[in-house]
Amino acid sequence: MSPPPTPSTTIPPHHVHPRHRINTTNYNNNNNNNQQQHVLKHVLKHNHNHTHTHTHQPPIHTTSTPTPTIPWTPTTPQTRPLAIIGAGCLGRRIACIFSAAGHTVHLRDPSAKARTEALEYITTHMPEYTDFPLIPRPQGPCHTFSDLDTCVQNAWLVIESVPERLPLKIEVMGELDAKTPSDCILASNSSSFKTSFMVEKVRSERRPLICNMHFAMPPRIRAVELMTNGETDLQVLSFLTWVLDDCGMMPVTARKERSGLVRSHCLNTVT
Repeated sequence: MSPPPTPSTTIPPHHVHPRHRINTTNYNNNNNNNQQQHVLKHVLKHNHNHTHTHTHQPPIHTTSTPTPTIPWTPTTPQTRPLAIIGAGCLGRRIACIFSAAGHTVHLRDPSAKARTEALEYITTHMPEYTDFPLIPRPQGPCHTFSDLDTCVQNAWLVIESVPERLPLKIEVMGELDAKTPSDCILASNSSSFKTSFMVEKVRSERRPLICNMHFAMPPRIRAVELMTNGETDLQVLSFLTWVLDDCGMMPVTARKERSGLVRSHCLNTVT
């Protein structure tokens, strides 16, 4: 394995005790009992009668989830970095969520000012995130980068959090497809655009590893919405659910594409 990339700026890492490391062989069992399942069941039960009364809405048609052409198996997240593209208001807060759970975080932004402000935010506000993880653990290191290639080297997950402009997101997803490891999951923090809109320049064999991953703000809400692109491997969604739950978040999954993701749909249903 090649040596780790040299970051432009670093918040020092801390030792992670072996008992705090995640065991990927157990994630499916852990996921069956996580808090997200209780939240999702409550929402579905609460809205059961309402959802059946809106019969005038046309059904949503999506393609079935195919077997991915890239052989994908769950990785051990804390042995590889995850990368966040965009160090703005959302990106730096997502970085805190994962760093508080012991993950190594690479944060990329072409703006030196944004990188500096992101590290200042992380240093100042990290105490607000340390009680999020289910198992308290030492903070993971955060590195900032100006160079995309170095930032995503050996990443197991890359989350794009660039401005909400579809042409920009299409370009970013195409670049990430070309520069990341073949087993790397590509996620979008967008709540405005489905990831199926962003794959124009992405190889077809990568598309089962792409999904929406929208973090609600402010982070103390703990909600994260996962959504398929119509081709996303369900194992990828289950794995991300387990990781997010371990970070102390409450993920819910939409296995069919819809505008507005899960939260907006639930709000529209009950109102």
